[in-house]
Amino acid sequence: MFNLIRRIAADDVAVKLLFDHVRNIGICAVVFGAALWKYRNIGPDYVFFLDWVIIVLLVLLGLFLFFVNQFHGIKKLRESNHPGWLLQLVMHTYSIVAVTIAFAIVGVRL
Repeated sequence: MFNLIRRIAADDVAVKLLFDHVRNIGICAVVFGAALWKYRNIGPDYVFFLDWVIIVLLVLLGLFLFFVNQFHGIKKLRESNHPGWLLQLVMHTYSIVAVTIAFAIVGVRL
């Protein structure tokens, strides 16, 4: 495991990719947070429908960005030529951490 960490740390492209994915998860969480804020602050009756359109669009945008980021990360992991068990371990850990970071930034408690 330490060899893997050393190999990633020695590769500038891998480090940049890793931090880009973490940053992208944060951006997704901010979009979800905006949807949650809008949901908690729905305006008066005459803008009620527009508020719900905005909430739905923000949630859809957040989901789109999140899944694009996840699939890109999984694709890059598969291209890395590591053993299958290690890829599965990293992919599942990465997915759990991504969801946890997103929920933590938004402030949602499970």
